[in-house]
Amino acid sequence: MNKLYIIIIFGIIIASTEEYYNYELEKEPHLDYKTEKIYVSQTINYPLNIDGFLNERCWDDLNNSSYSEFVIDDFIQEEPHNLSPATFKTQIKIIHDHEYIYIAAKLFDPNSLEITSQMSRRDEWDLMSSDSFLIEFDSMHDHQTSYFFAVNSSGIQIDGVSYLDSEDDLEYNAVWESAVSIDESGWTLEIKIPFKMLSITQLKNPWGMNIHRSIPRLHEYDSWVALPQDIPGIASQFGHIFGFEDINIGSALEIKPYFLLDKNSIKNILLEDDYLYPNLFKEERQEVELVNLGLD
Repeated sequence: MNKLYIIIIFGIIIASTEEYYNYELEKEPHLDYKTEKIYVSQTINYPLNIDGFLNERCWDDLNNSSYSEFVIDDFIQEEPHNLSPATFKTQIKIIHDHEYIYIAAKLFDPNSLEITSQMSRRDEWDLMSSDSFLIEFDSMHDHQTSYFFAVNSSGIQIDGVSYLDSEDDLEYNAVWESAVSIDESGWTLEIKIPFKMLSITQLKNPWGMNIHRSIPRLHEYDSWVALPQDIPGIASQFGHIFGFEDINIGSALEIKPYFLLDKNSIKNILLEDDYLYPNLFKEERQEVELVNLGLD
């Protein structure tokens, strides 16, 4: 009875969020591949500790073996067997408060000792060089631009933006949190992303979203939404996430005052005259001091 009640409530939420959004009217690209790729983020009113362990009660859906409409688990392969079911199970749950998006992932792997890990500097590893997780948001829902946030099994981050529905730029560096843990069933992940790190132009309509997982030892790349490989695009291929109507967008502006003191000292010892005063030396000193105050 409880399970049925939850399913009915979730169906009502989906209907209410979509009643004002007409995919065909909005000319949603590749609609045939994403009609069932819809998620509704729920609101929480308490902070979460980002440690890679899914101990908080909000993640009970992921720790419970029973079915939950609040868990994304319908992943398919992009590579190597395009549009085939994913080899390993992946479960994702997304929630938010007024300032942050929280993502939890359980990435199952029957041979956890074979999980590929890689240590590197931030933004300096390849998605297919280690087991990794990536989530993308088209927060403007323009089907052209998106933000992506990735974490590998060693906990190293990558973030960036995509534009023109085809190009990536890693120069974007956001401030966000993530943590991972590995156990006998695979590895788990928590991510915390501030809303102010995203360019948000609207809230009533959905955001675009896609989620990916790489398993390098299988040469496998799984996605929540996957299209035939001959169809180009990034943000235009995203599914949709609703539920962010009541948030505090805030500002990404940070002000840091600074004080700089620069002092140079030069000391020269010169011989006055090689012939008349062979033992007489002249000392010259020069000091330059610069003081700067300012804001970054």
